Amino acid sequence: MKQKYCKHITALIVAVILICNCMINICVYAGEFETPGLQVTVLVDRDNIRIDTYTDNQGNYVVREFDKGVLVQQNTIKPKSSIIKRKFYNSRIVNGKKSDILNANRYGTIRNLIISEPILNTTSSTTHHYAGTINYQALTSNGTKKYGLKCKYETYPKVQTTYGIHKYVGLFTDLVSIVAGALAAPPSAISDFLFDLVFGSTTEFFSGVVENAFSATVAAIKTKYRWRLTNTQNVNHKKYVYGAKYYINETNSKYYHKTYYTGYVPRDWKTRALGLNFHNEMFSYSSFNIVSWTK
Repeated sequence: MKQKYCKHITALIVAVILICNCMINICVYAGEFETPGLQVTVLVDRDNIRIDTYTDNQGNYVVREFDKGVLVQQNTIKPKSSIIKRKFYNSRIVNGKKSDILNANRYGTIRNLIISEPILNTTSSTTHHYAGTINYQALTSNGTKKYGLKCKYETYPKVQTTYGIHKYVGLFTDLVSIVAGALAAPPSAISDFLFDLVFGSTTEFFSGVVENAFSATVAAIKTKYRWRLTNTQNVNHKKYVYGAKYYINETNSKYYHKTYYTGYVPRDWKTRALGLNFHNEMFSYSSFNIVSWTK
């Protein structure tokens, strides 16, 4: 009887261990692909294929492909780089590998041209602007606190980027990544342009694959902004944040003349969203409001 009881206990312990291992694996699997606090943009959701994109905490552009809800591929593109790092999951294996690297130059030609010259200072490659000061008021445990942010930004020379894609056949996930890498633009910022680039043509798209040889020219002018935020109460407390503007100047695109924005840009000056975001870049007060915008 005692021996039989011990066997039941042993079987129960083994079962509990197996269940715990399964739960751990499930949690790791689910948690690995979550994006807490990051804004995810869906590029494609059709034929059981979902392709989405986001910018991670290191500023990298990430493009993911799901097949029937299961992650099969994740591409990572570093800003200012035409190199795409690919990782494959579950049943997807490419050329016998679970990861590899793509280069946008392999599929086309990238041409970059600076199209603006310094205006205010011939020895500088940027122009400098003083936007103004944002004045805040916070409620703290010691009472009301008044403070502010002095905001300046630099406009870098405009860069014209033209990318010619030659007879591409392959995954749509890779095509999106290649174009984003070539243009140095977050896929989420130019999502509708990327969608139209493929689906606005006669290209066949089946199960996430561009089947017909796809050729096109994409062109955009990028203007980069760098903001310097300085605490009016402590000049040593400052931070640089960034933004960019992309102007599509490819005449064959229906998005010709359209402008896309990402990050912090001058056109948003004096908007509540910019004021709140700048505050949160610099301060940790939870109860505050914008009092005024001054020069």
